[in-house]
Amino acid sequence: MSTLKFSRTFRSVAIAAALAIGVSGLASAANATPATKTRVASVHFASDSSVLNSKAKHKIHAAVTGKSNVDHYIVTGYVQNSGSDLNNKWLSLRRAKMVRGYMRKIGVHVRIVVRAGGIPKHHGSSANARRVTIVAVAKTAHTSTPTPTPTPSASPTYASDRVTVVTDQASVDSNIAGNSGPITSGMILSAIWYPHGASDCGMGGCPNQIYLTAKNLTFTPSALDNDVIIQNDTFYTSIVKLNGVTACPQDQNSGNLYVCQHVKKGDFITVVQSELRPG
Repeated sequence: MSTLKFSRTFRSVAIAAALAIGVSGLASAANATPATKTRVASVHFASDSSVLNSKAKHKIHAAVTGKSNVDHYIVTGYVQNSGSDLNNKWLSLRRAKMVRGYMRKIGVHVRIVVRAGGIPKHHGSSANARRVTIVAVAKTAHTSTPTPTPTPSASPTYASDRVTVVTDQASVDSNIAGNSGPITSGMILSAIWYPHGASDCGMGGCPNQIYLTAKNLTFTPSALDNDVIIQNDTFYTSIVKLNGVTACPQDQNSGNLYVCQHVKKGDFITVVQSELRPG
């Protein structure tokens, strides 16, 4: 066999093998079973309250104890259509946290994702809106590892008298009319700041908060040493870093909060879209 003919034969075999591997990989991906999600409980609350009564505790206990095939739970809090937007977000998250706390207390050790659902799309004015839903996501045989998107490019220098937030998740909600307009949807990304070690929010909401509706926003904290929380209520998780180096970890109790500590004027925070949230 000539060298040229051998080369062509070898190339054909190599291409055929590569195509076979590719088709096999696609078939394997197609056969992966999607995660099954099941709403296992819905508990209700009194007006302007996040206290679990005995009936709600009984429903949670019956729904989540003794389950072996659950990968994680998604716990979403909702509120009735009353009060300010910030207070509604805070109260709906608080209700979800209370349910998560009780689930931990009765021995649930799998991951629990808490979300602030705000006002539900349907029957938001009824008392039934004051609720928390619990969704169980079943274990699957195949899991994928997401590839984070690159850190967004930004100017190497920032204002020395302010804190700058740079994000590639800006304008996720076209219904947000700037930082002073109304919020008509739960799909928001925001920054909350307060002096280091102080309480962040109360029943009146978060007094120091901006919505990340642009790729580069700044705010001026009054304290020298601050904590900044990035609240992410989008469908994606984030990679959050302080000054491009220090990772701002997710809050252990709330997967949609990222905490940057000891933030000073002149610092910058990057918020980069990562993987699609489960559920």
